[in-house]
Amino acid sequence: MKFDTALICEDVRIERSGKLSLVGVYAAEIIADRIPAMLMLAFVLVVDIEAAFRCEVGIRLRRDDDVLFEGNGSIEPKTSGRHLLPIGKQLIRIERTGVLRLDAKQTGLNWQTLVTTPLHVAAPVAIRSADFQGLPRRPVRGKSTKREQKPRSPLH
Repeated sequence: MKFDTALICEDVRIERSGKLSLVGVYAAEIIADRIPAMLMLAFVLVVDIEAAFRCEVGIRLRRDDDVLFEGNGSIEPKTSGRHLLPIGKQLIRIERTGVLRLDAKQTGLNWQTLVTTPLHVAAPVAIRSADFQGLPRRPVRGKSTKREQKPRSPLH
């Protein structure tokens, strides 16, 4: 088995047909609203398998050199070729910004980094007083007029 790459997303759903639905796939970076943050993350490992066999696989998520999550599982593909291995959602506490690294390994082999993703905090939106110049300070109301009264119906 050879690890190729991985995707980090918010959720991976396995459909009845066997297809994977990926929700909220992160591309070049992950941007948190604030730090500390709790992120729900799921992963998809892309592997090439030469022959069908049962194998133990480990994954870990690091921020810089701090391990945020580590887990193990087994896979038993039915065929050779390219496979997508979904890893369920994990709630991860992020204490500071840095670079997230998703590593994987087969039992008895060394860790291999599959994806590296910078983690940032969203820039605060600055509101300047100049943005409001020229706008009225109070709502402008139209002249108040009495509602015109319709004549009463003779049946009333």
